[in-house]
Amino acid sequence: MARSRYALMLVVLAAAYFGAAKLGIELSVAQGLVTPVWAPTGIAIAALYLGGTRLWPAAALGAFLANATSGADIPVAAVIAVGNTLEAVVGRIAEGLLVLSLLVGLSCLVFLAGY
Repeated sequence: MARSRYALMLVVLAAAYFGAAKLGIELSVAQGLVTPVWAPTGIAIAALYLGGTRLWPAAALGAFLANATSGADIPVAAVIAVGNTLEAVVGRIAEGLLVLSLLVGLSCLVFLAGY
């Protein structure tokens, strides 16, 4: 059961990433593969937050397929997919560090305000 749930989560994330990426690439303001808004990164970070970083292959697959089917050469699509995947993984990891940093900062502020 757990394996089928994990597989389903991978498929859903890859499909959502692919769909959002194709939508972003197809925007009339986009030129080629450059877009002003890249919503798939937010989707991937949210999925990695909810399902764990073990879902990164789905983000990589969605990014690769979206770029490969939008006119990028296969090696270029692979490099873009690596960058997009790293965005999501580092964003997920940094989110935890940011929360910790904010808590430490807030604690220091509250402590110093007492003096």
